[in-house]
Amino acid sequence: IALQDKMKFEIDSFEKKIKEMKFDLNKRRFTYDCLKNREKEFFDMCGLTVNEFDCLFACVIPFLHLIVYPDCVQTLEKLDSHELLDSRTELLVTLTVARHAVDLVIMAKLVGGSSSTISRVFVAWMVFLRCVLDEVNLKPLPGFIEAFLPRVFVDAGHADFGILGDNTETWIAQSENFELNNLTFSHYKNHTTGKVSVWIFPHGALCKCSDAFPISLG
Repeated sequence: IALQDKMKFEIDSFEKKIKEMKFDLNKRRFTYDCLKNREKEFFDMCGLTVNEFDCLFACVIPFLHLIVYPDCVQTLEKLDSHELLDSRTELLVTLTVARHAVDLVIMAKLVGGSSSTISRVFVAWMVFLRCVLDEVNLKPLPGFIEAFLPRVFVDAGHADFGILGDNTETWIAQSENFELNNLTFSHYKNHTTGKVSVWIFPHGALCKCSDAFPISLG
């Protein structure tokens, strides 16, 4: 009986260690389930909060069956190297690669797959997101813009404007080329600068920034 109790204790201890090792391994995996509880890391990876990510994913759920993975005879769910990539992780991988230009070989190591699989996932999701989001009506609901619009804009009669734009000057490094410095020197800033056009929506969200161009062309 003592021997049986000892063996049972050793088996229980071994199983406990296995569970701990699996837990530690899961924490290091690049998956949605593992990262969603580490909100700062999640945001740093894909540029969205967990709530924003979930909202985006909820918008595309009805169309997931339309995703076409290039050069794939069978669906990725059946690929041996793709077992860890659920749909949410695929989206997370796609946004992370797009945001940080992560090398596909490195991303493959993070998710435990192959670079060819990650390439198929990235291409498929980028095409899929473009097609779906192009059809989504992103026009703000009535009253949304007014709720965030500064009162001064409303009083000035600009409540119905869809976009606001202006130019701004930003400092740039001086060049060793004297003529180039003359083109970019701003007497207003007393420094070499580049002019950038910035466009925003009335409620403050950034719409577009132009490339910087010499101040002399403004």
